Amino acid sequence: MSKKNLLEITTEIQRCSVTIDGQSYEVISVDELAIADYHRFGRKGLRIDFLMGKDTPTDEELAEVSKILDELCRAVLQAPDEVHRKLTEGHRLSLVKVFTREVAGNA
Repeated sequence: MSKKNLLEITTEIQRCSVTIDGQSYEVISVDELAIADYHRFGRKGLRIDFLMGKDTPTDEELAEVSKILDELCRAVLQAPDEVHRKLTEGHRLSLVKVFTREVAGNA
């Protein structure tokens, strides 16, 4: 009788990249996240969803969404500060969505 492999673990970290203005930048691998990071990212994502789900978010709430997106992008995108400063909220949201899909796919 053959044995069924239940899990395959690879300890080598493989990062993906994104291209911004023709330059490639690494995005951290979900394998690099500690449990605390998963929790923190999840809570921040839920907060964004809550605020963006409101019919009429206040200016302060929209500013909070912008701040959270910036924090998340800086945590996952390995790029210089000047690159982060050039990103729009839409860019940041796209990057967070891509990273979140990767996290969900590896959960």
